Amino acid sequence: MEVGLRYSKLLVAFSELALKARATRRKMTKQLIDNITYALSRAGLRCRCFVHDARIFVETEDPERASKLVAKVFGVAYSMPVVEATASFEAIRESCLELAQARLRPGMSFAIRARKVGKELAMATKEIERELGAQVLEAIEGIEVDLENPDVTIYVEVRGREAYVGDRVDKGVGGLPLGCEGAVVSLLSGGVDSALAAWLMMKRGARILPLYLDLGEYADPRCSTRAVDVAKRLHEYATQPDFALTIVPFDGIQDAIAEAGARSYTCILCKRMMYRIACKMGERFGAKAIVTGEALGQVASQTLSNLVALDEASTLPVFRPLIGMNKEEIVSMAEGIGLREIAAIKIARCKAAPRKPTTRARLKVVHEVEQKLSVEELVEKAISSAEKIALRS
Repeated sequence: MEVGLRYSKLLVAFSELALKARATRRKMTKQLIDNITYALSRAGLRCRCFVHDARIFVETEDPERASKLVAKVFGVAYSMPVVEATASFEAIRESCLELAQARLRPGMSFAIRARKVGKELAMATKEIERELGAQVLEAIEGIEVDLENPDVTIYVEVRGREAYVGDRVDKGVGGLPLGCEGAVVSLLSGGVDSALAAWLMMKRGARILPLYLDLGEYADPRCSTRAVDVAKRLHEYATQPDFALTIVPFDGIQDAIAEAGARSYTCILCKRMMYRIACKMGERFGAKAIVTGEALGQVASQTLSNLVALDEASTLPVFRPLIGMNKEEIVSMAEGIGLREIAAIKIARCKAAPRKPTTRARLKVVHEVEQKLSVEELVEKAISSAEKIALRS
């Protein structure tokens, strides 16, 4: 923003909250305000939030910077730094012209986009746009209107007795406020699938406990680094003070599975143990489910038969947000939220993976092999060595 023109506050529009019943909307709005406040305070910005006429307004020292941060808060449809005016055409025109003169130069194009709620201003939105556009054209030489692809778009929201004028809308991530739907344990491999699955559960309002099972010498050395980097990126969206990556050593369990035989069942046995650890950690975290990045039929361990065999080991519901997606869809969505470049780093295949894994696991065989393992003892031993990594996004 140029010197002499300052945004007065930040206008924040809800996502799905507007569709909820009044009591639910009130509760979720409070959660959203708490999350916005936390996101800004984490970035060193003080703020005061209040609700007015189906919008959240944020007063802070740097509305432009705050807008980009708030756009990453789940539940936000969009955020916009604004100049405030009364709902009279003269006051709106003054603010609009001030903003236009700061932004527009000869040879540039512009458009006016208006919204209106209430009857205080006796003008239709199209009339507001047309009249303001004419005023801007008259005030600034050498510019033109372009409704399709303007260099600058000036937004006007008239809400009751107040009006708000801005020139930049930061599109929000939408969804529900983080924390309004309880907690889940997210099994993170560091790959794009599990990262996106965790993000999607966060978007639906679930707090997550990111959990990484460290395969030690069985895995590419870059695996753990990649998992930490993915968790850091998720942390940018996580408005929860307790967000941290938990790392549990898994190589001892992998050794035991290798000694038990049934080579083609290695991946199934491995994942069942991971599910058990996730459930135990979930009990401590107060989680109601675990979430994985599995997609039906994507790899051998993710056939329908194998997923059924995996679920049998879990004491918590298993959520798979990506179950019906293909790899191209997953990668495209992950790219849009900044996860792909980290999670898509190529790493070597797990050294314990069999050359011909079973695609139709039989529970009878699984149970026979697991009888050779001290399942509970292995799980408790691994959890006792769990390490929590604080994150800085």
